[in-house]
Amino acid sequence: MKTLLIFSFILCSAVHALSNSKIIYMKGDVKVEREGEEYRGHKNFQLQNSDIVRTGIDSLAIVQLENHSKLKLDDNSSLAVELNRDEKSDSKVTYINMLRGSFLMDFKKQDKEEIFIKVKKVSMGVRGTRFLVGADGEDEDHITLAVERGQVDLYQFDRDDSESVIEGHGVIVENGQNLTKPYKYNWLRNVNWNVTDSNSGSKFRGKKLKQRRLSEFRKKRKELRQRRVKRISSSVKEKRKRINQFRKDKKIRTRIKKRVKRIQKGEGRIQKRMKKRVNDLGNRKKMHKKKKINNMINKPPKPPKNNIAPPPPPPKP
Repeated sequence: MKTLLIFSFILCSAVHALSNSKIIYMKGDVKVEREGEEYRGHKNFQLQNSDIVRTGIDSLAIVQLENHSKLKLDDNSSLAVELNRDEKSDSKVTYINMLRGSFLMDFKKQDKEEIFIKVKKVSMGVRGTRFLVGADGEDEDHITLAVERGQVDLYQFDRDDSESVIEGHGVIVENGQNLTKPYKYNWLRNVNWNVTDSNSGSKFRGKKLKQRRLSEFRKKRKELRQRRVKRISSSVKEKRKRINQFRKDKKIRTRIKKRVKRIQKGEGRIQKRMKKRVNDLGNRKKMHKKKKINNMINKPPKPPKNNIAPPPPPPKP
């Protein structure tokens, strides 16, 4: 039992020690989900690996990562942030899984540091840049990547396809599958690229900008869909394999941590139950003793015994 507790403590501390991210600003309804439990977000809320940050209607949250990169989450959006370490290259790998909505990020690339983003079946590798990722449609499967500065590489590993997006360009993935050509969209000028602006989100899902985005894409749709498949390099595939293996191991460590919590919780319940039984037994003894004393006090006195000998038995006939 002690071995399990020590082992799991070491593993779990390794998972959370890398993460030093926090919410530096929030507006409206912001919640953080951690291991199945939900917490209300607030300024300087410390985030742990795999925490899910959610924003409600007319809300936004600005998150600062460990390397001081900033991420602004628009309203009705949610994402999970993980900070891992690639042991082979000895580099930090930030892994962002966007579950819904859109976000704007200003990533400050440092030595031996990388960032990967996942939206549905689409992955992105960032090279120190300012970019926007958003999803539209009923199933949030109309994915848009727009780059204001730097470069982002987009990958579809299930189709062995990739595309590089440079600054001032955007790319759209229809239905989460059909990758189109990068294009210099005019609507990119109307995006609020200021990550630290606390008064407004990116405006990506605003009504006017949304209509303009869809209209511009429909006009160029046929042309943009005509592209050649660009195979993903073996180095990127190998890196993805290592990251996925690390994340798989981390999930095992998380399961161990949950198991330990359940054991500790169960032991706590047993201790409480035993304590309650001891208290009940002690209370019963006290009540029995008290009742016995009361009976002795309230018992009526016995009548004095008569010293006269009983009459002799009648003679036999």
